[in-house]
Amino acid sequence: MKLFPQLALVSAIAVSGSAFAMEALNDATLSNTTGQDGITIAIKPPVKNFDAKINPTTGLGTSYFTATGGQAGVIDIDSVRIHDKDGEASLGFGTTGDAGAIVLDGFSLAGSAPIVVKIDADGNAGAPVLNVNVALPQTLVIRTGDISVAESNGIGAALGNQVKVLDSMDIKMGAATLNIQLGNEAQGAMIKVAGSVDGGLVINNFKLNDANSGGSIGIDSLTLIDTAGTALTLASDIDVVAGGLQITSTAATKLDVRMQDVRLGDFGTTAAPLTPNSIGDVELIGIDTAGTVLTISGH
Repeated sequence: MKLFPQLALVSAIAVSGSAFAMEALNDATLSNTTGQDGITIAIKPPVKNFDAKINPTTGLGTSYFTATGGQAGVIDIDSVRIHDKDGEASLGFGTTGDAGAIVLDGFSLAGSAPIVVKIDADGNAGAPVLNVNVALPQTLVIRTGDISVAESNGIGAALGNQVKVLDSMDIKMGAATLNIQLGNEAQGAMIKVAGSVDGGLVINNFKLNDANSGGSIGIDSLTLIDTAGTALTLASDIDVVAGGLQITSTAATKLDVRMQDVRLGDFGTTAAPLTPNSIGDVELIGIDTAGTVLTISGH
C-alpha cells in the first residue's frame, strides 16, 4: 500500500513542475537563474567519536575536534590491500618473486564538515570540458591505520605472515580545493590543487619499525609549513601522462619541515611523552619545491 502515496507524491511534483514551466519569466526572474544549473553533491559521513580512536597501542594522539567533543564525520575502512602480483626478484636482494601485499588496517577519514563536490559542463568555445570542483572541510584528518607487508594470496583470500612496518599515523590537513577538468583542460592540467592549511600539514605518531632487529625510527610530530608562515600553501598540477601519474609543484613559497622529538632505537612502552633514545628536534628551513615533478607508475 505504500506504493500509492509514493506515486501520488511523484505525480504532485510532476504537475507542479509542469505548472512552473508554463509561467512566463520576466527579465528580473531570468537574471536570478544565471549560474544556477549544474550538480552539487555534499558528502556527509556518519558522525562518530574520532578522538576516542587515538593510537590504541600507546594512547598518544591529538584532539582534533575539541569544539565538538571529539565528534566528527568519519569514514572507516577496515583494511586497504594493494596486491603486488609478481613480487620483486629482479633486483637480486634475496627476494623470490612471490606475490606480496601492502596492507593498511584501520584506515579512517574524519572531517569537520561535509565534502562538497560541484559538477558543471561547459562548451568552452568548441573545446567542451567537464569541471568537477571538490572542496575539503576546514579540518580533515587521515588516519592511515597500521601499515604492514604480507604474503598475498590474491583478492578475497587471507594474507600470510603479515609484518607491521609502520604504526598508524594521523595526517592533519584541510581547506584544500581540487579542481578537476575532463574532456579538455582549460585550466592547463587535469587536476589543480589549491588551498591553505592552517598550522601546516601535520603528521603525528610516525614510527617506522625494523621488524627483524626490534628498533624503530620515530617522530612524534612532523609539520610541513610555509617558510616564516603560519599555514601551508597547496599548489600543484596533476596529470595522467603516458608514464603514469604526474604531480608538478607550482608553489611560489618555500617550505619548512619541522620534526619534533626524533627517536632512534627502542621506544619502550611508557605513555606520553616517549623520551627514550630521543636525539631532539630537527628542522629543514627554506626548501624550494617549485617545478619539482613527481611521477608515480607501476612496474
